[in-house]
Amino acid sequence: AGQYDQALLVLETLADMVPSYQPQFAELLRLTGRLDAAITVYNGYLSQAPGDLVCMLRLGKLYQSIGSKEAARTAFDYVLQQEPENTAARALLEQLENAA
Repeated sequence: AGQYDQALLVLETLADMVPSYQPQFAELLRLTGRLDAAITVYNGYLSQAPGDLVCMLRLGKLYQSIGSKEAARTAFDYVLQQEPENTAARALLEQLENAA
């Protein structure tokens, strides 16, 4: 756990200085079970970089994993609005709809 804590501290510091590190910080938060914090970081980053569709998909998958279907649907729909041919977003949306 000590290495994860150290990595989180380093990435948090980098993410504060260089916003492009925020997705990596959010992903490490997710991997260490800090899901609410990961969602907060992803949302903050995406408010500054709404065109990062990979991060939007990650956020949608994170919402899906915690059972927030409407939030996941919103994320996947956003990606499809920006990039209608995005097969990953389409597949994730179909998976979400079929699970309902």
